[in-house]
Amino acid sequence: MSGLSRSVVKWIQSLDLTFQIKNPKWDLTNGFLVAEIFSWYYPDEIKMFTFNNGKSLDSKLSNWSLIKKFITKNEMDISNELIDGTIHCKEGAAVLLLENLYQFLTNRPIQKAQLEYEIDLTDKGYQMRLPYHARSTAAKSIKTNIKNTELLTDPNLKLSAQKVEILISNHVENRKSDRENEPQRFDVKKTIAEKCVQKPVPETRRSSEVSNFNTELFLPESEQDQDQDQAGSQSNEMQSSKTLFVDSKKSSLDKNFKEIRVRQDAYEISFATVN
Repeated sequence: MSGLSRSVVKWIQSLDLTFQIKNPKWDLTNGFLVAEIFSWYYPDEIKMFTFNNGKSLDSKLSNWSLIKKFITKNEMDISNELIDGTIHCKEGAAVLLLENLYQFLTNRPIQKAQLEYEIDLTDKGYQMRLPYHARSTAAKSIKTNIKNTELLTDPNLKLSAQKVEILISNHVENRKSDRENEPQRFDVKKTIAEKCVQKPVPETRRSSEVSNFNTELFLPESEQDQDQDQAGSQSNEMQSSKTLFVDSKKSSLDKNFKEIRVRQDAYEISFATVN
C-alpha cells in the first residue's frame, strides 16, 4: 500500500476487511471496501447487502451514490472531487480518501513525511521522478489524466475543454522549468540582452531621483507653477547661450579660414571623325 502512512496501514489491517487493500487506486474504485469500512463504525446505517462488488461503471455509480448520501447525512468533510477522483482512478485520490476516513472515524491525526510534490490528482509526481526522455508528451498526459469514465458520467464539453487547457498549461510550465534547470540538454542559448552586463544604478543617482520625485509630489500648486516658470526661463537662457556659442564658433572659423586656389593646365581635346 504505497503512499499510505504507517498508522493508516495498521488501522486498515485491524478492520479485517473481506478483501485486502493492495493498491488503493484500483481496490477502492467501486466503493465496496469503503462501504465495508463504514459498516464497522455504523452497522445500523450501512447494510452490505445493498452494495455490489462489481467493476462496471453502473455498479460503481450505484455504490457511490449510497455512500454520498451517508456522507452528507453525517456531515463528513469529504469533497466530491475526491470521491470522483477515486471513482475514475485518479492518482492520489484513493490515498487522500483513506486518510480523511482515518481522521474522521478514529479522531486521530496523521504523521507522515513531507511530500516532494503536492497531490493534485494528476500524474505530476510520477512524471517528475522519470528521466526527461521517458516523460509524457502533452497528448499522452491528456489521455492519462482524463479517463473515459469521466466523459461517460459527465459529457460536458466545456468542462472537459477546461480540464484539457489546465493539463496543457501545466505541461508547458513543466517544460519551461526543465529548460531552466538544464539548458545544456535542450541547447538553450542566451539572448543578447541576457549576455549583456547590467550594472546597478548608483546610489547617488537613485537617491537624487527619489528626492526630486518626492519634492515634486509634495510641492503646492503655486510653487509648482514657479518651478515650471523657472524651468522655462532656464531653458530659454540655455537656448540663447547655445546660439551665442554657435555664432562665436562660426565667427572664429571664418577668421581662420583661408582660400586655396588650384592652378590646372588646360588641354585641348580633339575628336577623331570616322568617314
